[in-house]
Amino acid sequence: MDKYDDLRLRAKKNEPVKQLTFEDLYVIWWADKRQRLEATQYAKGRPGASQRVGWYEKHAQRYWLPYFGPMKLEEMTQAYVAGYWTWRMTYWQRADEEERKRHPNHALKPAKKSMDMEQSALREIFGWANSMKLLSHIPIIENPFARQGIAPNRRPSFSAQEFKHLDAYLDKWVEGRGVNDTRVNSAHKFNRQLLRCYIHFLAGTGMRTGEVLQLKHKHVRAERSVFTETQYLKIHVPKHTKTGERIVSSQSEVVAFYRHLRELTGHTDADFGCFATQMARRTKDFTKLCPKCSTTSACFTTNMANDAQLTAFVTTMLNNALWNTVITLLCTTCFVQTWALADSKSKIIMCVKAL
Repeated sequence: MDKYDDLRLRAKKNEPVKQLTFEDLYVIWWADKRQRLEATQYAKGRPGASQRVGWYEKHAQRYWLPYFGPMKLEEMTQAYVAGYWTWRMTYWQRADEEERKRHPNHALKPAKKSMDMEQSALREIFGWANSMKLLSHIPIIENPFARQGIAPNRRPSFSAQEFKHLDAYLDKWVEGRGVNDTRVNSAHKFNRQLLRCYIHFLAGTGMRTGEVLQLKHKHVRAERSVFTETQYLKIHVPKHTKTGERIVSSQSEVVAFYRHLRELTGHTDADFGCFATQMARRTKDFTKLCPKCSTTSACFTTNMANDAQLTAFVTTMLNNALWNTVITLLCTTCFVQTWALADSKSKIIMCVKAL
């Protein structure tokens, strides 16, 4: 009789008669979310499966559904939702040896970025349920461990002033007047000038390293701003890249480096690569500028230093004008995007050992 009265009351209030579980909600939400993610993937011209789809499915099957799955939405208390974070933070500490072996890349203590992404995803799921009238209230989704000293892992980076110091040194370095330069031939100077243009493309566009090296002249066009009357580059990023096909507008100073790049390589045909070698081949990287370093990088592992140590190392190099080591670092990591210094910690450590 109580069940009957409950159903009548729900019908009278225009509430759903069937009480959905979180698993029911997830199935409905994911059908819509996956379709939108795949449409975005297709619109950006990216081939293959969406990495974000894989991320959602992995986390749902491993964490969200085991914890929230059988719980009815209307019976889900704030205390139960808040308990997820403790359960999640200790998941791999409680996992048995067999499960740990199946997932060797697990982290006993999840990174702050991972927890932030899960927090955003769960907020989206519960918010969507409320907007669709499947849930009468939205629980507070907040990871309490985010405020307890879990620092985000950010790449070491140049400040704008440090980059200016480096650029001033590059002016001399490309001409063979570096700190430790003795015999610099024309091939060295050509490659150094190519690298300098490459660095400024990365810093002035925010593009990824692989995206810049894939550029052809047909992808780049000089435009003039109708507001400031300054020139900039309008760059059509090819679709077979990590972030997909899109348009990038450069900072104005990159225009001069693009012109110099065209004069340097002597190749301006539309289908020719912007960063062409003297042999008219596409540049894959700049490791040949530092062959000794590039061949010894495998001797060091990524867990030999943390980001704070790397930042201190970079600052020391800049303060002591150890410019050749900075250039070596840039050549071997090929990463200066938006002032960033390193994508591979192992190669940074390799440079430290080479000092």
